[in-house]
Amino acid sequence: MKVLFLRILPVFLAIPTQAFQCEGDKPRKQNPMEICPPLVVPGPRGGFLTAADMEKPAAVGAITASYLDDEINDQLGFYHNDPQRRALDCYARVVRSAPAVAVYGLLTVEVGIDDFRSCDAQNPGYVLEEAQHFSELSCPDADLSAFSGRSIDEFALAEACTEADFTLLRNTKIKIKKVATAADQSVFDLTIVSGRVQDDATACAASVGSDKVVTWKPCTEFTKVVVDHAVAAAGATLPSTSFFSLDLNGASAGPGDTYYKDSNLPFVLNDWEGEMNYTEGQTAPTWTARRGDEVKNGVFTIEEADDEADDDGGKVD
Repeated sequence: MKVLFLRILPVFLAIPTQAFQCEGDKPRKQNPMEICPPLVVPGPRGGFLTAADMEKPAAVGAITASYLDDEINDQLGFYHNDPQRRALDCYARVVRSAPAVAVYGLLTVEVGIDDFRSCDAQNPGYVLEEAQHFSELSCPDADLSAFSGRSIDEFALAEACTEADFTLLRNTKIKIKKVATAADQSVFDLTIVSGRVQDDATACAASVGSDKVVTWKPCTEFTKVVVDHAVAAAGATLPSTSFFSLDLNGASAGPGDTYYKDSNLPFVLNDWEGEMNYTEGQTAPTWTARRGDEVKNGVFTIEEADDEADDDGGKVD
């Protein structure tokens, strides 16, 4: 028996190592008896905006009552999902075409100033000084690898995680200097800040029901445009500082819904405050807005997509 054992042992030792892959690791030559190290799953890293970035400017452009309907209808933030995919400016199109990166249950989209510079030629006289975007979806215990490499023009971040609660954060900040050109002597500085975050600028949390309906916990969708150091050329009209926010706490919507449903969501639009009253996901909401003693009511209306606007190069003015 001793001789037989000695003959078998060399055969066992001669078993070649094989390509072996631990979960989340690259294939490597490794003894199949080796135990994989513990899997380290990255956690959310958070965005770059602060609570101060979300504050309404002290002075905003006044919206006359007669134009309020048009201004409200222009706000894409009132949609859960814009059915007409209306024209976006060049900077927004850059963000929507950027590829997502998935690591287990974490999905991120990052865009830097060099990516945004593709818009420079389409905006003569506008000098890009700072630009960054960061979106982060955290869906614990999920595998989001199927979304890696795809752009958010192909899917909604909030719809990538349909089996469990998740968190979502979206940050964008762009600074532009308008310089004098032969065609337009006006000059000004423009800062655009937008995002979907909680009041302290941290990620929003949402729950997912068995029917795939997403319900948001405390969360705000906002866009702030600040105009500084403005000098208008003769006869020119300058852009004004503006602010929009929509309180999404309690808002819910299912896949394919155009609007939120069963919720009254407070909003701020420049010098007006009000509520958008949602009923069903395919029913246009009604709204009430107030400014001092003025009160206006209306129905949110889908503006027709403007093909010419889609071809204007995404001008910021």
